[in-house]
Amino acid sequence: MITIYGRPDSSAVARVMWAMDELGLDYKRVDWGGAHGGNDAPEYRAMSPSGKIPAVKLENGASLWESNAIIRYICALDPAARFLSTDPLQRAKTEAWMEWSGAFQAAISRIRKTYKPAQATQLEINTTLEHVAPVFQILNSQLSEQKLVMGDDLTAADFALGVWGHRLWRCPDEAKPQGIVAIWNWLERLQSRPAYREHVMDKVSAGPQSVGGG
Repeated sequence: MITIYGRPDSSAVARVMWAMDELGLDYKRVDWGGAHGGNDAPEYRAMSPSGKIPAVKLENGASLWESNAIIRYICALDPAARFLSTDPLQRAKTEAWMEWSGAFQAAISRIRKTYKPAQATQLEINTTLEHVAPVFQILNSQLSEQKLVMGDDLTAADFALGVWGHRLWRCPDEAKPQGIVAIWNWLERLQSRPAYREHVMDKVSAGPQSVGGG
């Protein structure tokens, strides 16, 4: 049994829970962070030095923090190595996309920060979209000839990128990037997965999204 500390609408928590369910692991989640507080509690800082969510506590009492590190660890537990290859080069290639996920997240965060304020204008949105377009083209190119980030099979790279991809999907039409058909097709494939629907689509950015909507 693995205990996950974090609120379910957090992108970082959602990708860990999605991965847990795809792996078929036993876990329980404890509300933590945001309105639930607890980030600065000494016992939590002992698990997550930054105070960020999620952190996990393993059955043996050991703990781990940072969502991508947690995903790497739980994928490594899988004897079938379904989501993270045991081949050193293939694993490194997958982890490279996990490392790059921070740039993907930053680009989407910038779009969201542009369209949410009450005084948001289409000119500001268009300027932001133009600025971040090269980031999306990196992933769009990777997905242009394959179903998922690393090929035809789900991997840890999809876990790292797919939740923020959902936030991109939920942007209002006026704030959606153009020319990234391969990304939209990838997200539609992820949406067919029950664990993705449960932990990502139903929890993250679930409220109405509109320009100027806060």
